[in-house]
Amino acid sequence: WNWNNPVCFTLGSSIRQATTIVERMCLGYDDAVGNKTDRAIPLDLLHHAKGLCFLTVVKAGLVVSGRIGTGLLVARLDDDRWSAPCAMRTMGMGYGMLAGGDIAHYLVVLTSTDAVQSLLQDAEVQLGAELGVAVGPLGRGATSHVSSPDEHSWSVHAAYSYSHSKGLFAGISLEGSVLMARPEINAKFYGRCITAEEVMDQPPPKAAEPLYNTLRLAMAQDIPTDAFRPVSRWS
Repeated sequence: WNWNNPVCFTLGSSIRQATTIVERMCLGYDDAVGNKTDRAIPLDLLHHAKGLCFLTVVKAGLVVSGRIGTGLLVARLDDDRWSAPCAMRTMGMGYGMLAGGDIAHYLVVLTSTDAVQSLLQDAEVQLGAELGVAVGPLGRGATSHVSSPDEHSWSVHAAYSYSHSKGLFAGISLEGSVLMARPEINAKFYGRCITAEEVMDQPPPKAAEPLYNTLRLAMAQDIPTDAFRPVSRWS
């Protein structure tokens, strides 16, 4: 199994990719040196997320570049567990020369129930135009001097996107990309034709336990008392 495969044909493969994305972006594991780094998603933001969308995307092209990728969406349930995973895909266009193809892993943190519902109800959603998405603030336990200037310019958006590519992790905008569910992959995994909304009502499957366990590890980390807490700025 290759976590850099941008097109997964099973939800099981997407679950394995999502688990690795959590390790890189939420637990702060650096695949290049094999230890932890502080350049991770702020735990405060992760604790208050209403949904998480994991994507692995390939970009290629010359003057005009295209991107396509696959992944999954999980939503936070009323009992604070994560929902059954819903298979997703993305595509988009951009400008600028690329030397060959570039593979990146994304995590989109959804901050409201409305943002989650927009991905579940619509046939496709364009990030930026239909769902506001912004570059996410960095620092698992970043203090004010580490997170600057984000701390002073940070404002509320429906979603925040992060990217991990070539060993580098950063907050990256996904504006212009289109997101949609993959009904054929969901049907294969759940054994029947099923809508994205119906997936949310399914019992969390045992096959997704590695993802749930890794998310629990991320949530269990201590937040330093002087940490950058972006969610405190929502009020």
